[in-house]
Amino acid sequence: MKPAFEPGTGYLKVTLAGKYSLPGLREAIAAIGAEADRGSHARALVDISDLQGEISELDRYDAGVFAAERLGRMERVVVLSGLHFRADHFFENVARNRGLQVRETRDPAEAIAWITSP
Repeated sequence: MKPAFEPGTGYLKVTLAGKYSLPGLREAIAAIGAEADRGSHARALVDISDLQGEISELDRYDAGVFAAERLGRMERVVVLSGLHFRADHFFENVARNRGLQVRETRDPAEAIAWITSP
């Protein structure tokens, strides 16, 4: 579940694919933070729509806390998920409550509009 990075217009595009695991997700979040620092990226679009497996509620909580710790200095992060993921915004709420400006969506157009808006 190694992240693939490519520059977008004004943001870092990250794709996560493969089989889900919490340790793998934590490693990916840390790698996103490191890549954002290296490239001076203030925003990131993280596409997890091809990630395989179920992310439990406890894992989404853990990921929200960890993402806020590792990515909290970023201006904005949007997570683009597939239809097979729950759309209850639990991860988003956990991370936002800890200072990360993040949004979850299933709509690619909404993700790009939010990440590129002033």
